[in-house]
Amino acid sequence: MSFNLNLDMDSLEKYAIASRDFKIGEEILEENVVLFGPISEPKFPICLGCGIHVDCSITCYDCGWPICKSTCDKLIFHKINECEIFKKCRNMSFQRLTSKRNVFHQYDCILPLRMLLLIERSPEKWKYIQKLNSFLDIRRDDASWQSEQLYVVKYIRQKCKLKKFDEKLIHMVCGIVNINSFHVSNNKNNIRCIYKDSHNFSHNCVPNTTFVILPSHNFRASINISKGTKLTYSKTKVILPTLLRRQDLIRNSYLSCFCDRCSDPTELRSHFSSLKCPKCKIGFLMSTDPLDFEADWRCITCKLRKRFSHLKKLYNEVEKELNKIKIEMNLEKCERLLQKYEPVFHFNHSFIVYLKYYSLLISLDGDTFQISKNDNINLKIIKLYEILSVFDIISPGYTKLRGTIFYLLYKAYIVKAKQCNKTNQHEKELYLRYMSTALKFLDMTEKMIIGKCFSDVMES
Repeated sequence: MSFNLNLDMDSLEKYAIASRDFKIGEEILEENVVLFGPISEPKFPICLGCGIHVDCSITCYDCGWPICKSTCDKLIFHKINECEIFKKCRNMSFQRLTSKRNVFHQYDCILPLRMLLLIERSPEKWKYIQKLNSFLDIRRDDASWQSEQLYVVKYIRQKCKLKKFDEKLIHMVCGIVNINSFHVSNNKNNIRCIYKDSHNFSHNCVPNTTFVILPSHNFRASINISKGTKLTYSKTKVILPTLLRRQDLIRNSYLSCFCDRCSDPTELRSHFSSLKCPKCKIGFLMSTDPLDFEADWRCITCKLRKRFSHLKKLYNEVEKELNKIKIEMNLEKCERLLQKYEPVFHFNHSFIVYLKYYSLLISLDGDTFQISKNDNINLKIIKLYEILSVFDIISPGYTKLRGTIFYLLYKAYIVKAKQCNKTNQHEKELYLRYMSTALKFLDMTEKMIIGKCFSDVMES
């Protein structure tokens, strides 16, 4: 076993520690999925056989729900679970949506239903799954409880006619799924996976492991790890600023994080949350207590104070605009937004880094490279190194975040090579040097983004 389990005497929860030294990139744990199913409230139809996005042109022969190819209706996760139940119930046909703004709530019940069916079909799997945290009592006051009551509990007990599962049990299973599942969200998949041992890894906002999902779940050391060190991964997006990370952790994992990064107003000197002072113009606004959501923010130079309500309003406004950028992938709008917020946030702030990243991703993406001769490719490379210097702090080592930047650096140096005039001896030497640099970045990309995730990046 590559890790041992210790007991936290305060929380009475088990956590994994390394049983030996691990070198960067070394595999720590690999295990196959116990259960998987669609995420809750997906915006696209999902194949119940393999979990990829579908266009509904092919449906399961037995139950009529969408699949991606005719063989997927025979895959075991679908065939022996919901397929048999949906086939018996006439009112369980798949309902297509008429508006793109809606979500497919009918998928919400799939993974909880598959988990409930383990009680009779695989008692051994159910034995350790039921021991996972569900935070049943805490979740009763959440808005998600009412949604689960409508789209999962009633769906299973009434439409599926499975009243042998009582409401409390179904809510407990929903909690286990929401808190302990690992999400696979990319241009192909939107699913949640449950594993036997992976939940023993602890959360940290600067994790020392990274994982790749499908076909197996593979934890690797993202940095060198010494024997006896707690093994950690991030249960939220490390690219979020402290305020949004901690809110997301409490909302989705019922976890209050007190890690070094969350406790430090400067986020380990990255200034990933800092704002520019609107008064003195040279100082930066930082939270007086980053572990208190409603704490005031104060300029480190002129001592100007801003209330939390001011920051909350600003963050809500920016988040809406960033979500549009992510959907539209419009370079002009992205750069316009960057100009708008550069005077507001620290140049290393999460939102600025996000906008820089997407502007570079759009301009360097694809085989055509959206770069004219007037574009300064050297400036783009400088921006990529600036982003990388921040990622080195918040996501060090062999991580997907750093891997994406290495991939864009590979593309950028390919552009530099293509701009060389190979009839000139000096530029021919530059061409060879740029190509060599590009290939080195591509090699580093493959080390950081492996398996299915790597193929997705390469295809995009």
